[in-house]
Amino acid sequence: IASYYNTSLDLTCELGLYGQIEDYTIFIETEGKPQANFEAAGSTFCTGESVSFTDLSLENPTSWFWEFEGGNPATSDQQNPSGIVYDIPGDYEVTLTVENTEGISSFTIENIVEILPSPQTLVSFTDASCGGSDGQIDLTVYGGELPYTYLWSNGSTDQDLNNVMGGEYQVTITGNNSCEFT
Repeated sequence: IASYYNTSLDLTCELGLYGQIEDYTIFIETEGKPQANFEAAGSTFCTGESVSFTDLSLENPTSWFWEFEGGNPATSDQQNPSGIVYDIPGDYEVTLTVENTEGISSFTIENIVEILPSPQTLVSFTDASCGGSDGQIDLTVYGGELPYTYLWSNGSTDQDLNNVMGGEYQVTITGNNSCEFT
């Protein structure tokens, strides 16, 4: 908010100066009440992924308070919080409250974050005999979205590994919704 004030000052009598008039224009800029606004860095995430938010508020807020329904952490006082993690699939709202010397403003966006389920797994295995290739790794996969794809560190794309040597194996399981578990 800007205000302009025009004034004329006649100094002839007060200062004993004759015929001198001063003109001044005074410009005073004041902040208004803040207007809370924000955005998320995306809208669809998988369980366990980190979400960041950006403050887009107007009128120069000096303090921020965020509430993340279903998020961890559930609140933040940072201007642009990051690292918010959602562990349960669903749609969540976020509220930002901002403040400056002129007032306070809150803004809520419902369903701003959609969290998709990531696959989870239970693993059972049979050790390979000494020097043998008779080991087995059996995955029981649940959650996420069917069908699943598998990519093992040895290049296999099967759900389970059979007839493998002793060693370390990693698998990335991807659900049809592109959420992964490693």
